[in-house]
Amino acid sequence: MPLLFRSPWLWVGLVALLISVGPLVLALVYSKWMGDENPNPLGCAVWAMITFLPSVLVFLAGLLSGVSKHLDARSAGRYKTRRSARDKARKADKG
Repeated sequence: MPLLFRSPWLWVGLVALLISVGPLVLALVYSKWMGDENPNPLGCAVWAMITFLPSVLVFLAGLLSGVSKHLDARSAGRYKTRRSARDKARKADKG
């Protein structure tokens, strides 16, 4: 798994996002499937309204953390790219 996706905050934010919006989406899909033209998932909507923004903020914090770790590792030379491996092979062939 790339270093970019190893941040635990990213995964916590993603799970929180699914938990916050999931019940509302399921209630709406279920009501359309059952033929209810006027669904009223008020509890699910309030839950999504309260928990959506914090989960997105945690997800973004995890994404920024992963990006910064990725860039730090890449600038320090700990992150091997295909290009750097190819360049080393070419230098070995030439030298």
